[in-house]
Amino acid sequence: MQKTCKQCGATKNAPDDFYRGKNRPDGLYTYCRECVKAARKRHQIAARDAIAARKRETRSTDSGRAKISAYNAAYYAANKPLKRALARKWIKANPAYNTHTKRMYALAARQAVPPWADRKATAEVYRRARELRDLGFDVHVDHVFPIRGEDVCGLHWHGNLEIIDGHENKLKGNRTRAGVEPLYSPPQEPQKA
Repeated sequence: MQKTCKQCGATKNAPDDFYRGKNRPDGLYTYCRECVKAARKRHQIAARDAIAARKRETRSTDSGRAKISAYNAAYYAANKPLKRALARKWIKANPAYNTHTKRMYALAARQAVPPWADRKATAEVYRRARELRDLGFDVHVDHVFPIRGEDVCGLHWHGNLEIIDGHENKLKGNRTRAGVEPLYSPPQEPQKA
């Protein structure tokens, strides 16, 4: 079956070259696929600044980040096997980049450990987090001041670590945050007079 596109006037194969349009009498769009794609592209270019402004505004508020995080969590939960398979495939296809990323993070963490840090106290924070996870709590060990933060870079020592809810930590990302109570903060050494 042949159909003429209302936009470009070309006659094309109806089922293959036209998107489905359930409200149309013949069940197909009046514009061909190429014309629809071109119209979408023109709209994207024309609305790029407005779309970018909306995205910036959404990401700049806690409620906006919470909506995005909830949407991403629901999407990931619904597509977990597929996402994991795609991630494994990407890692196999890009082993050098994956190794580089891991090494850079490990190097940053290693350089962020000050010589005076109490490694036993730091390990205790991670041990407590593991205990809470074993009890079924979704908790993360968070750096109050992130090691690779946007505004400031913190150190990897027990005084900069706290155990917080996993969802809160995902919302926080690579930023410092205010108003979130930790589930556990290690005791600080008293100031010597």
